[in-house]
Amino acid sequence: MTPDDIRRLANWANDVAFPDDASLTEAMKRVTVGRAYYSAFLQVRAHMRHRTGDPKMLSTGPATHAALLAVLRGVHSTNHDQDIADELESLFGRRKTADYELQARRVWEKEANDAVEQAKEIFRLTALQ
Repeated sequence: MTPDDIRRLANWANDVAFPDDASLTEAMKRVTVGRAYYSAFLQVRAHMRHRTGDPKMLSTGPATHAALLAVLRGVHSTNHDQDIADELESLFGRRKTADYELQARRVWEKEANDAVEQAKEIFRLTALQ
């Protein structure tokens, strides 16, 4: 499995709707946001592993997400790295809202569409190098 497989799953989930159940549709849109983020996170991590030549860089653990942003914003980062970090951090914020703030008043269809587009942009940015 690749990060792009997860991104494609997010795209698929974004197209699913349950006309007779608004709550289930909202849940699927929230799932879309989460999968879009994780696809982007895994893509950026793979990108940085390739760039540094370290296949175990940022392996796993609760601090991995913050650590990846720290690497992207580190001393040797470029403006391009900063752009990737900004997009990833923004998408991470969307993911946290989708996963943890069940009472959040959002237009989840728009949130899901925006998350899918953000993931697409992150894939584009990481394909340049």
